[in-house]
Amino acid sequence: MRKFQWTLVLDIPRSHRYFREAHTDQVGVADRSGSTPDRTDDGVLWLDRSHPIVIGDREWRATIPLIYPDGTTSRTGDTVDGALRVARMFAMRLEPAEGAGEAVRILCNAINRGDAA
Repeated sequence: MRKFQWTLVLDIPRSHRYFREAHTDQVGVADRSGSTPDRTDDGVLWLDRSHPIVIGDREWRATIPLIYPDGTTSRTGDTVDGALRVARMFAMRLEPAEGAGEAVRILCNAINRGDAA
């Protein structure tokens, strides 16, 4: 069994926690079902920094891209506030969801340009 060395780098209350793994420098994602990514119900899920965070799904919700150990991809839901924290911490781009309103597009563009705090 593989031994992971996790360091908590971001904790979003009532949501997910993000851990840097020392051997790979990847970011593991843990919900509240376990203390670290390898101890959750889902097992280790990695943050997929090669894809953008999508804002505006289902009434201003956001989805964060993930990679399963077998290489398949998925997304997990979060609040916009949580997604913005993830985007800032891990230098990820934001993208408006298909059909998102003008306010969402303006927000994503401003943050991607660095115009928003």
